[in-house]
Amino acid sequence: MEIAKQTLLDFHPATIRKGTVASIADTAVSPTPGLRISGDTTEIPGIRYIASYAPVVGDTVLVIKQGTDLVALGEIAGQFSDSTWTTATLGAGLLPQRQQQRQRALPQGLGQRLL
Repeated sequence: MEIAKQTLLDFHPATIRKGTVASIADTAVSPTPGLRISGDTTEIPGIRYIASYAPVVGDTVLVIKQGTDLVALGEIAGQFSDSTWTTATLGAGLLPQRQQQRQRALPQGLGQRLL
């Protein structure tokens, strides 16, 4: 009985998934992306994201899920192979050039709040 009690958690453990940014709700007070998680066709709106990431529709992102909370941690970076660019399965980061592209894609004034 004691062993069974020790295995029960009083919190939800976090899991990590991949998702795709399907939309941006840029009319909201804090713009939020809508994501499709792990290849699902259902879009989940109103996802929070870390301040250093500026979501762009089409990004493949790393998503942490704890209970019912979802947070986009950032874009999964592309990976170079000998023949062409491929999509990386793991990794993240913002390159200066990509950051400039994101800055141009953001609504007026939003980029300065995020950077």
